This record gives sequence, C-alpha cells and structure tokens, in this order.
Amino acid sequence: MKKKILILGLGYVGITLFAALMKKNKIHELYGVDNSKELIKNLKNKKFITYEKNLLNIFNKYKKNNIFFDSQINTNIKYDIIIICVGTPIKSNKKINDKFLFDAVKDISKSLNNNSLVIIRSTVKVGTTKNIYKFLNKITKVKFHIAFCPERTIEGNAIEEITKLPQLVGCIDKNTKKLTSDFFKILTKKLIFFETFEEPELIKLLDNSYRDSKFAFANQVAIICDQLNLNAMKIIQKANKNFTRNAIPLPGPVGGPCLSKDPYILDQSTKQNSSLITQSRKINEKYVELFSNKIIKFSKKLNEKNINFSIIGISFKGKPDTNDIRDSTALKIIEKIKSEFPHSKIYIFDKFVETRKIKNLDCIKINKIDDCFKKNVCIIHGNNNYIKSIDINKKLNNNAKVFVFDFWDNFSNITNPLNKKRYSGLGI
Repeated sequence: MKKKILILGLGYVGITLFAALMKKNKIHELYGVDNSKELIKNLKNKKFITYEKNLLNIFNKYKKNNIFFDSQINTNIKYDIIIICVGTPIKSNKKINDKFLFDAVKDISKSLNNNSLVIIRSTVKVGTTKNIYKFLNKITKVKFHIAFCPERTIEGNAIEEITKLPQLVGCIDKNTKKLTSDFFKILTKKLIFFETFEEPELIKLLDNSYRDSKFAFANQVAIICDQLNLNAMKIIQKANKNFTRNAIPLPGPVGGPCLSKDPYILDQSTKQNSSLITQSRKINEKYVELFSNKIIKFSKKLNEKNINFSIIGISFKGKPDTNDIRDSTALKIIEKIKSEFPHSKIYIFDKFVETRKIKNLDCIKINKIDDCFKKNVCIIHGNNNYIKSIDINKKLNNNAKVFVFDFWDNFSNITNPLNKKRYSGLGI
C-alpha cells in the first residue's frame, strides 16, 4: 500500500535516512522538511551539508517523481509515517535543550491521521518519548502510534550502516510494533524490539558514552605520560602487543555533536553529576585544554607580535572523513589562539571542510597542505589518511623554522634529531 512518509529535520541524521529510503523505496512518497530555506534550496541543487559516501550518487540515480522537499510541513497532507530527526543540543550548563524537538512535535500535530506512526530518532534524555506521547495526546484528537528508534550510524558511512546495523525499536503495543517493523523492512530486516521507550533511549546514550569513556582512558594515559616525560603512543602500543586483554585506544581529541553531549544527557537522565561517565567527558576536554596550553606557552616564547598559525584538519574526526566541524575540538583551539594572540593569523587546510565554514571562523583557507609548514606554528588536529600520508621528514627538512604540534602523534618516523625537537604532542 502506498504511503506518505515525512522526515522532519534534514541535518546529518535526517538526510542520510532520506537518502537510504530514496535508494530502497519503490512505491512510497517521500517528503523531506527542514525549516532552513537555504538547506532546502541546496538539496534541490544537490548540495549537501555533510560529506557522505555515495550521497550525491544516490540523488543522481534515484531522484524520482515521488520525492519532495520543503521548508515547512504541508498541512493539507496527512502523513502515514513521520520520522523526527531534529537536533537536541546541550546548553552552556550542559543540560539538554529539547525545545526544537517539542516544537517539531507540535508542528506535526495537524498532519496526523488516525493510524499515523510517529518515530522519534533524535537523541533524548531517558523518559522523553513518554513525555512526547503525553504531550501529543493533549494537542491532537487522532489516534496515533509512537516509537523511539535512535540513529546509531557513523558520519561518513551512515547510508551504508543504516541498512547493515540493527535498528532499535521501542514501542508499547503490538500495532505500533507491526507498523514500525513494516517501515524498517524497506531498509533492513535487522530489528531489535523493546516493550518500553526508555530502554532504547538509554542504549543510544550508552553507545556514545562508552566510546567517550574508552577514549578518555587513552587520553588520561597521555596526560600521565606527559607528566612523566614518557611517550604515550609507545606505551600504549607495547601494552597492547600480544596481550589480548588490552585494547587501549590511542590518545587524541574527542569532540563532535554526539560524544561531546551524550554523556551529559545520560547523567542528566539519572540526576548524577559526578559519575565515571561525566569524569570521562571532562578528561577528554582536559586533554584538549592541556595541549592547547602547551601550544600557547611555546608560542609566547617566540616573542613575535604577529605569529602565523596553521591547522591541518578541523573536522571533529578523521575516520571516516567528514566535513562536520560541530563541536570539533579544533574550534576550542582556534578560540584559544585568538584570545592569546589577537593580531595573529590562523590558516587552515582541510580537504573536506568548505571555504565558507573556514571564513565563518575568521580564518584563512590554505589550498596546499605544504603551505601549512611555512608558518611559525603548525597544528595537526586531524588523523585522516591524507594527513597520515604526509612526508613529515621532508616537510621539516624544507621548513627549518616551523614547530609542529600533533594532537594524534601521527608520525613516529622522524629521523633527524633536530627535527624531533620541532615536533611535539601531549605525552610524546
């Protein structure tokens, strides 16, 4: 039976789900709505906010007459399935801001029919879906169904993962289970069902909090090694070698729109403010702060009024590649440099981040990675493959004055003793 499917919120979560449905769906009408008119205009011109593998190919190959984009919901249409994918950022006090989510719920209230399925895909505090259910029941007279089905994909490979990873489905009755199952069968048969909303809400938060805690352990090791003047990379690699009970990750900056907020949302769900999860998040924040302070301290010793800084890689992660700089730790580094050296210039090379984003940071885009090493201080923030392929020995040999700070300790093959003195990280 032909259905009308609405995805509300076409950011990084919504647009990848929309693309996956474009590829797999054969009969249903797909409606994509986002209140950003610029975003909708760009989508119609096949310009995307996210760097996602195969996204452009899908739009070129599967653009059909049953696909529609708009900046507002068409109130003349009653949708059979509505998937809410709007953002839930945290405030400066680390508390979740779910205003956009509840605004979206209010917006759809006049577009439901008596058997509509509402799927919440946004990240929420535990207990939120139940509150949405109560809220929506108060403002609409129709009998709708609601499920919580969180997004769990990795940016850069999300479209593929949507069809390969199991989808979590939290619902409270058999009819909703059947409707949700029928919908997701468009994409995958891998479904895990729960009889409550709270269980998948919690699992979503646990996923990212667990990863954040793993990285925090590695970053704590780096902080300890820095104090002891030991090489954290070598310590971790040798601790892991042929010892299967160890799987310590390598240290590095941990940011982005999920790992930087979900641990706080999890703690907010349980009203705990000093848990292991929160402390892990603070360690990851401390790692960036300590490393930034190290860069600032060195730069002040140069005794130059106008120091030129360069940063290689400013997206929040490098594997898979992404152009997403939301909550990237690079933004905190840029802010710190501007505060301490207001007259200095910051040059940025990132293979995937658009020029306009760099200009919005009041920084200067560099088109050749070689030029980054012609500045006074070069900061390597990313660990993308294109960064790891840099011939660091050649760059240091050809640029005798540059000093390199590497957040990831990407290069352990520096041969020249003098060059080693111009390459630093935290715990190396």
